[in-house]
Amino acid sequence: MKMNKLKAVILIIDLSSMNFVIAGDSSVSGANAVSDAATNMLRGNAKFNVVATVLVLIFIGIVLYLFRLDRKMTKLEKQINQK
Repeated sequence: MKMNKLKAVILIIDLSSMNFVIAGDSSVSGANAVSDAATNMLRGNAKFNVVATVLVLIFIGIVLYLFRLDRKMTKLEKQINQK
């Protein structure tokens, strides 16, 4: 059961990183002109790296919290079932 959860988390991380790479693609033109200008400005000021790092750290923190919470819940469920 835990292996399935781990595979699901890895799949979600993989898909989200793939979306991030696609969103950062500069070959798309037209309606994304404003987005490209904003991205270039953020990369030029090195703020993009800070924002990306903070978002990754927040995501990792949430994932770790959920794993810890799941382990505690599993332990409590086992204690309840033993009684």
